[in-house]
This record gives sequence, structure tokens and C-alpha cells, in this order.
Amino acid sequence: MLRKSLLIVLSASLMFLSCRKHSDDPEPETPSVSVVPEVDYEAVDLGLSVLWCNKNLGAKNAYSAGDYYAWGEVDTKDLYSPKTYSYCDSDLYSLTKYSEADGFTRLLLFDDAAYVQLGENWRMPTVEECNELINNCLWTWQSAADATTPNGYTITSKTNGNSIFLPIVGRYEESGFYGWQETGSYWTSDLDTEQISMAKYIRFTESKKGKISSFARSSGLPIRPVSDK
Repeated sequence: MLRKSLLIVLSASLMFLSCRKHSDDPEPETPSVSVVPEVDYEAVDLGLSVLWCNKNLGAKNAYSAGDYYAWGEVDTKDLYSPKTYSYCDSDLYSLTKYSEADGFTRLLLFDDAAYVQLGENWRMPTVEECNELINNCLWTWQSAADATTPNGYTITSKTNGNSIFLPIVGRYEESGFYGWQETGSYWTSDLDTEQISMAKYIRFTESKKGKISSFARSSGLPIRPVSDK
């Protein structure tokens, strides 16, 4: 019986040694994950009337969401709601600025988050400048490579071949966060003059390369800065 037990132990030990990975065996493959380095703000010439930034305001790189802002506010916050919006008294029907009373229809520079945060020539784009981007560039859909990179569009100049990437990184509303990987939403500096509780923004999905629409000013959207030439 003792001899039989010893044989069993010896056989098991030999099988274990034969199955061990040798030190010179290749490492097993692991899923590839993109690690995109942080980059500085750079102005990209797309052959348009303004230069477009290479990344979102507050972003580490072109694939990063960056920060979200209510229209006309220059700081981020935890809750994007009419109750926390700087330019109304609890609801968007009691506006205190950019209203019929003052007649402002485009953000003043000190209410422009891109200008306040970055200075120099940076600012938020106008509706006209966003329409240039839509109509005078090639929009190529780019699906997320992995969990670290969002869906979005590579937008390429028709005149010089330079490009930027606009990621689809969602938006904040009073009731929660929406649109991640589904709907791109970026503020312009222009008010919706027909419905002043809203401001103009550029919107895009996989099936629609880009259009100008309106959204509640108190909502939190990302910003892609531009710079004058």
C-alpha cells in the first residue's frame, strides 16, 4: 500500500513539472488597450475661417471627454439644472441674462468658458463656424477601438488634409447623464433667439454627420474651442 501511494505522488509530481511554464516560454497574449498620452492644446488649420482645437476643453487628449459646462457658465459643477443655473431664478422662464431685457444673443467673452479657461485667442465657436465644419470637411465615423476610446468622427479638411477628432461623450441634463457613445453634443456661443431658454449646439450621431439644433441652456455639454486666425 505504501509503495502504491509513493508511486501516485511521484507520478503527480512529474505531471506538474512537465506542465510548468519554462522561463523562456512566451508570455500569453492579453487584450490590447489603447493608452493615449496627454497632449497640449493646439490650433489645427482645417482651411476654414477659424482654427479648431485638437481636443475638448478640459480634456487630456482628443479621445477624452473633457469638462461639461452649462451655456454661459465658466466653471463645472455637480448638478446641471435650472435651479443651479447662473442666469435664471430657479427656472428657465425667469432668465436674468441673455434675455429679452439685455438683448445679448452671443456669449460675451467673460461668459465664454473656452476664453476664460484658456485665454489668448481661444473661444467657443459660433453657429456659422460650426456650419463651416459640417459643410466644408469630410466626416468619417470612427468606432471605439476599446473601452478607453469613445465613438466619434474624424473630421478632415477638404483643402489641406488636416483633421481633428470629435468624440461622442454625452451630456448632462437635470435628470441624469445621456448620450455616451450615441450622440455628440457641443455648445456654440449663440443663443436660440426664437426660444431664449435654449442655446445653439452642434449635434451628431453615427447616421447623421452634424446639424445645428437647440438645447436647454442649463444642461452640461462639452466644448470644442476655436481660435481666430
